[in-house]
Amino acid sequence: ELLALVQAYYLHDQIAFDPLRIRPALLALLASDDLGQAFLFKVGNAVIGYGILTWAYDHEVGGSCAVLTDFYLAHGSRGKGFGQQALARIESACASRGIRALELLVSSSNLPAIRLYRKSGFASFDRIPMVKMLAPPT
Repeated sequence: ELLALVQAYYLHDQIAFDPLRIRPALLALLASDDLGQAFLFKVGNAVIGYGILTWAYDHEVGGSCAVLTDFYLAHGSRGKGFGQQALARIESACASRGIRALELLVSSSNLPAIRLYRKSGFASFDRIPMVKMLAPPT
């Protein structure tokens, strides 16, 4: 179920989806609380989205932080307050672990998501994300 949601998110955000790379990484995450936490968002019995947190440490923020690597709500669930509820749930999980900051990346073209994040207290940081792959995908 989580893999299908990830695929839907990647399609929505135009991210290349490689199940041979993503599935083992998700299984590792689900097997170890030391890596992070996955959330399924539900309304009643219906799953409407998911979020994935990973744990990190940054002395600049005063210690432990979390990175919201994925946050996705199905199309019909957007604009109804579920996003704010889901973010509040994630923030609560962070607070219970002593997390001092929550970081995320959002596509600059995803204006509805940017509005949601700003409304929830996120702010732009004067830095640009940069990545260097250290190992080929397995």
